[in-house]
Amino acid sequence: MDDDEESGGEERVHWKPWLSVDEGYVLSPRVLQKTFDSPNESDRKEKTKEERERINMRIRWRKLNETDEERQRRLEKDRERIKQWREKKRKACIGQKELTEEEQKKREEQRKKVAEAAKERKNAARRARRADPEFRKRERELQKARRADPEYREQKNARRRAQAKAKRDAEKQKACEDLSEEEKVPEKRIVVYGYVMIE
Repeated sequence: MDDDEESGGEERVHWKPWLSVDEGYVLSPRVLQKTFDSPNESDRKEKTKEERERINMRIRWRKLNETDEERQRRLEKDRERIKQWREKKRKACIGQKELTEEEQKKREEQRKKVAEAAKERKNAARRARRADPEFRKRERELQKARRADPEYREQKNARRRAQAKAKRDAEKQKACEDLSEEEKVPEKRIVVYGYVMIE
Protein backbone atom coordinates (compact mmCIF):
# COMPACT_ATOMS: atom_id res chain seq x y z
CA MET A 1 0.00 0.00 0.00
CA ASP A 2 2.78 2.42 0.92
CA ASP A 3 4.64 1.60 -2.27
CA ASP A 4 1.60 2.45 -4.38
CA GLU A 5 1.11 5.72 -2.50
CA GLU A 6 4.76 6.68 -2.83
CA SER A 7 4.69 6.08 -6.56
CA GLY A 8 1.77 8.49 -6.84
CA GLY A 9 -0.86 5.85 -7.55
CA GLU A 10 0.96 4.84 -10.74
CA GLU A 11 1.51 1.28 -11.83
CA ARG A 12 4.59 -0.03 -10.09
CA VAL A 13 7.45 -0.68 -12.50
CA HIS A 14 10.61 -2.47 -11.39
CA TRP A 15 13.69 -0.34 -11.87
CA LYS A 16 16.32 -1.79 -14.15
CA PRO A 17 19.67 0.04 -14.14
CA TRP A 18 20.63 -1.14 -17.63
CA LEU A 19 17.55 0.57 -19.15
CA SER A 20 17.34 4.33 -19.39
CA VAL A 21 14.37 6.56 -18.64
CA ASP A 22 13.93 7.17 -22.36
CA GLU A 23 12.95 3.54 -22.82
CA GLY A 24 9.78 4.02 -20.80
CA TYR A 25 10.77 2.88 -17.32
CA VAL A 26 9.34 5.03 -14.54
CA LEU A 27 11.68 5.88 -11.69
CA SER A 28 9.77 6.82 -8.56
CA PRO A 29 11.51 9.20 -6.10
CA ARG A 30 11.52 6.48 -3.45
CA VAL A 31 13.28 4.06 -5.77
CA LEU A 32 15.80 6.74 -6.69
CA GLN A 33 16.42 7.62 -3.07
CA LYS A 34 16.76 3.98 -2.08
CA THR A 35 19.08 3.27 -5.01
CA PHE A 36 21.38 6.27 -5.03
CA ASP A 37 21.29 7.70 -1.51
CA SER A 38 21.19 4.22 0.08
CA PRO A 39 19.81 5.20 3.52
CA ASN A 40 20.37 2.83 6.39
CA GLU A 41 17.75 0.18 6.97
CA SER A 42 17.37 1.22 10.60
CA ASP A 43 16.76 4.88 9.67
CA ARG A 44 14.06 3.86 7.22
CA LYS A 45 12.33 1.69 9.80
CA GLU A 46 12.33 4.47 12.39
CA LYS A 47 10.03 6.60 10.26
CA THR A 48 6.50 6.57 11.59
CA LYS A 49 3.40 6.08 9.53
CA GLU A 50 2.54 9.82 9.74
CA GLU A 51 5.94 10.76 8.32
CA ARG A 52 5.50 8.32 5.44
CA GLU A 53 2.04 9.70 4.71
CA ARG A 54 3.39 13.26 4.76
CA ILE A 55 6.15 12.26 2.32
CA ASN A 56 3.61 10.58 0.06
CA MET A 57 1.44 13.70 0.08
CA ARG A 58 4.40 15.87 -0.90
CA ILE A 59 5.31 13.48 -3.73
CA ARG A 60 1.75 13.41 -5.07
CA TRP A 61 1.43 17.19 -4.81
CA ARG A 62 4.73 17.74 -6.61
CA LYS A 63 3.82 15.34 -9.40
CA LEU A 64 0.39 16.87 -9.89
CA ASN A 65 1.68 20.46 -10.01
CA GLU A 66 4.97 20.09 -11.85
CA THR A 67 5.26 21.68 -15.28
CA ASP A 68 6.82 20.14 -18.36
CA GLU A 69 10.07 22.01 -17.71
CA GLU A 70 10.23 20.75 -14.12
CA ARG A 71 9.48 17.23 -15.28
CA GLN A 72 12.22 17.50 -17.90
CA ARG A 73 14.68 18.74 -15.26
CA ARG A 74 13.70 15.86 -12.97
CA LEU A 75 14.28 13.34 -15.76
CA GLU A 76 17.65 14.93 -16.53
CA LYS A 77 18.62 14.58 -12.87
CA ASP A 78 17.49 10.96 -12.95
CA ARG A 79 19.64 10.29 -16.01
CA GLU A 80 22.62 11.96 -14.37
CA ARG A 81 22.15 9.87 -11.24
CA ILE A 82 21.92 6.71 -13.32
CA LYS A 83 25.13 7.66 -15.13
CA GLN A 84 26.93 8.27 -11.84
CA TRP A 85 25.61 5.00 -10.43
CA ARG A 86 26.82 3.07 -13.49
CA GLU A 87 30.26 4.70 -13.30
CA LYS A 88 30.48 3.86 -9.61
CA LYS A 89 29.51 0.24 -10.25
CA ARG A 90 32.02 0.01 -13.12
CA LYS A 91 34.85 1.24 -10.90
CA ALA A 92 33.76 -1.15 -8.15
CA CYS A 93 33.79 -4.06 -10.61
CA ILE A 94 37.29 -3.11 -11.79
CA GLY A 95 38.53 -3.01 -8.20
CA GLN A 96 36.89 -6.35 -7.48
CA LYS A 97 38.54 -7.86 -10.56
CA GLU A 98 41.99 -6.66 -9.46
CA LEU A 99 41.37 -8.04 -5.99
CA THR A 100 40.35 -11.36 -7.50
CA GLU A 101 43.59 -11.50 -9.53
CA GLU A 102 45.62 -10.85 -6.38
CA GLU A 103 43.72 -13.59 -4.57
CA GLN A 104 44.31 -15.88 -7.52
CA LYS A 105 48.07 -15.25 -7.32
CA LYS A 106 48.02 -15.99 -3.61
CA ARG A 107 46.10 -19.20 -4.22
CA GLU A 108 48.57 -20.23 -6.93
CA GLU A 109 51.50 -19.65 -4.59
CA GLN A 110 49.74 -21.58 -1.84
CA ARG A 111 49.01 -24.44 -4.25
CA LYS A 112 52.69 -24.58 -5.29
CA LYS A 113 53.78 -24.68 -1.65
CA VAL A 114 51.36 -27.51 -0.90
CA ALA A 115 52.53 -29.46 -3.98
CA GLU A 116 56.19 -29.02 -3.02
CA ALA A 117 55.48 -30.15 0.54
CA ALA A 118 53.62 -33.24 -0.74
CA LYS A 119 56.49 -34.04 -3.12
CA GLU A 120 59.02 -33.70 -0.31
CA ARG A 121 56.96 -36.00 1.92
CA LYS A 122 56.76 -38.56 -0.88
CA ASN A 123 60.53 -38.44 -1.48
CA ALA A 124 61.21 -38.73 2.25
CA ALA A 125 58.99 -41.81 2.46
CA ARG A 126 60.77 -43.31 -0.56
CA ARG A 127 64.19 -42.68 0.99
CA ALA A 128 63.03 -44.23 4.25
CA ARG A 129 61.78 -47.32 2.41
CA ARG A 130 65.04 -47.70 0.52
CA ALA A 131 67.02 -47.39 3.74
CA ASP A 132 64.97 -50.21 5.26
CA PRO A 133 66.87 -53.55 4.79
CA GLU A 134 63.65 -55.55 4.84
CA PHE A 135 62.20 -53.47 2.01
CA ARG A 136 65.38 -53.86 -0.06
CA LYS A 137 65.31 -57.61 0.52
CA ARG A 138 61.67 -57.83 -0.66
CA GLU A 139 62.51 -55.74 -3.75
CA ARG A 140 65.40 -58.08 -4.68
CA GLU A 141 63.18 -61.15 -4.30
CA LEU A 142 60.50 -59.53 -6.43
CA GLN A 143 63.03 -58.70 -9.16
CA LYS A 144 64.30 -62.30 -9.17
CA ALA A 145 60.76 -63.65 -9.47
CA ARG A 146 60.04 -61.29 -12.37
CA ARG A 147 63.19 -62.26 -14.25
CA ALA A 148 62.38 -65.95 -13.81
CA ASP A 149 58.90 -65.46 -15.29
CA PRO A 150 59.02 -66.13 -19.10
CA GLU A 151 55.92 -64.03 -19.77
CA TYR A 152 57.49 -61.04 -18.04
CA ARG A 153 60.70 -61.52 -20.06
CA GLU A 154 58.70 -61.68 -23.30
CA GLN A 155 56.83 -58.47 -22.47
CA LYS A 156 60.07 -56.73 -21.54
CA ASN A 157 61.75 -57.83 -24.80
CA ALA A 158 58.72 -56.71 -26.83
CA ARG A 159 58.86 -53.29 -25.17
CA ARG A 160 62.57 -52.99 -25.93
CA ARG A 161 62.05 -53.98 -29.58
CA ALA A 162 59.23 -51.45 -29.95
CA GLN A 163 61.35 -48.69 -28.39
CA ALA A 164 64.33 -49.53 -30.63
CA LYS A 165 62.13 -49.52 -33.74
CA ALA A 166 60.58 -46.18 -32.77
CA LYS A 167 64.06 -44.75 -32.21
CA ARG A 168 65.28 -45.99 -35.62
CA ASP A 169 62.20 -44.59 -37.36
CA ALA A 170 62.70 -41.22 -35.67
CA GLU A 171 66.37 -41.10 -36.71
CA LYS A 172 65.47 -42.06 -40.28
CA GLN A 173 62.77 -39.38 -40.42
CA LYS A 174 65.19 -36.77 -39.07
CA ALA A 175 67.84 -37.78 -41.62
CA CYS A 176 65.32 -37.44 -44.45
CA GLU A 177 64.28 -34.00 -43.23
CA ASP A 178 67.91 -32.87 -43.01
CA LEU A 179 68.59 -33.75 -46.64
CA SER A 180 68.74 -30.84 -49.01
CA GLU A 181 66.68 -30.68 -52.19
CA GLU A 182 69.70 -31.53 -54.36
CA GLU A 183 70.47 -34.66 -52.37
CA LYS A 184 66.88 -35.84 -52.74
CA VAL A 185 67.22 -35.89 -56.57
CA PRO A 186 67.84 -39.50 -57.71
CA GLU A 187 71.24 -40.22 -59.22
CA LYS A 188 71.49 -40.66 -62.99
CA ARG A 189 73.96 -43.38 -63.99
CA ILE A 190 75.40 -43.32 -67.51
CA VAL A 191 77.53 -46.19 -68.85
CA VAL A 192 80.32 -44.96 -71.15
CA TYR A 193 82.77 -47.54 -72.52
CA GLY A 194 82.30 -49.77 -69.53
CA TYR A 195 82.69 -46.95 -66.99
CA VAL A 196 79.79 -45.81 -64.84
CA MET A 197 79.48 -42.05 -64.71
CA ILE A 198 77.24 -40.47 -62.11
CA GLU A 199 75.70 -37.25 -63.30
